[in-house]
Amino acid sequence: MSDTALQHQLQSIRSRLLELQNEGAAIDREKELLAFNGQIMEFMAALRQCCSDMQEQIDVRVELQGAIKLSGIKQAAYESFFQDQIMFYRQWLSGFAELVHTDKGKCTVGLTVRQILLLLRLARDTGILAEQQLKPYFYFLQTSFRTNAQDSLSYESLRKKYSELDRYTIINLRKLLEEMLVQLKRYQDKTM
Repeated sequence: MSDTALQHQLQSIRSRLLELQNEGAAIDREKELLAFNGQIMEFMAALRQCCSDMQEQIDVRVELQGAIKLSGIKQAAYESFFQDQIMFYRQWLSGFAELVHTDKGKCTVGLTVRQILLLLRLARDTGILAEQQLKPYFYFLQTSFRTNAQDSLSYESLRKKYSELDRYTIINLRKLLEEMLVQLKRYQDKTM
């Protein structure tokens, strides 16, 4: 299984956990939890296989290095082998970093969490975003963005703050929107 497939599987588990903790009625919780446990067990098996494959790659490289050392090759040939080893380890570490790095692809937004949520609210209330449920939006924000003040946005925190309007945030967001309108006017003037 590829690193990307593992990441998708982990993302699916996180999504399902959010759904489970936010489901209103307990229709068949035991069945839901058993299915969720099964999903986690499948992920763990895939992760163990991935780790085993990565260990095997390292073992092969160690064995190769031992064989090269015993072969008595010339220094120039060994230098070429050394460069190949460095390239391998760079790729191996890069693959491992992708596997464990959870913030991959997150964008830093120059807004506060409350400003982001107010923009979301404006977009929903004006019909720009048509999805009625907030859950997908909160999950998208959680997995895709960070602010200058917060590296990770919590689903629960987003959910709680969404309905909390405060005057300070509204005033500051209004100023930002007015600045954006001025910039939009500049763009428009350039097209004439």
